[in-house]
Amino acid sequence: MNNSRKLMALIQSNSQNKTKPDFKVQQKSPLAAEDENRPALLIYDVIDPWWGVSAEMIKTALLSIPDATDIDVFINSPGGDVFEATAIYSSLITHSAKIHVHIDGIAASAATRISMAGDTIEIAESGMYMIHYAWTMGFGNATEMRKSADMLDKVDNTIVADYVNKASADETQIRDWMEAETWFTAQEAVEHGFVNSIIQRNNGTDNKLSNKTWDLTAYQNAPKPPEPEHKFEQRERLERFANMLLTTG
Repeated sequence: MNNSRKLMALIQSNSQNKTKPDFKVQQKSPLAAEDENRPALLIYDVIDPWWGVSAEMIKTALLSIPDATDIDVFINSPGGDVFEATAIYSSLITHSAKIHVHIDGIAASAATRISMAGDTIEIAESGMYMIHYAWTMGFGNATEMRKSADMLDKVDNTIVADYVNKASADETQIRDWMEAETWFTAQEAVEHGFVNSIIQRNNGTDNKLSNKTWDLTAYQNAPKPPEPEHKFEQRERLERFANMLLTTG
């Protein structure tokens, strides 16, 4: 499956049965002091202009809070379109407020690009952080596709530079991790310098959203979902019966 199809599969599988993206703006962050002008943005969806959180949504939200001194950005996203993520990143870093990023679940792919806008970045103890070379969807003739590929190379180079500036690793190591589609645990993300710290407290976000399960099958090395702790007794009996039939022929 080529990367355009992988990106489409990622977006479609994580945007089904929804009437609108899981994006919220709260005028007062759950981490704000009583007299603090500190709003919050909640990005708990794929990054996409059609089926997820778009750059336009983030820019509109930021324009509505020009006087904020600090902004908390809560992220739980399987990623999405890198060009949308780059525009979101640019909007965040050009706002006058100090940006505090909190990775409540997963920051994968394009979502890590957004997370790099943080003046401070923290991640949940059970969180995951994944980097790889950028994906986007392309349409058009060969010339247009080559232009898209050239643009992706440029985007990758800027992302690599951001990772190198942030992480405690050189460019060769960063590119090796990206080429391999590397998933980091929270502790590993801290150890390698992608994030500053691990969240040790309840940050007050919506648990229903932050605990949502993502379909990560578009990724090659995504962690497998845990097996259920308990099987239904009826299912166990059916499995035993099926095995008996197979054994007796």
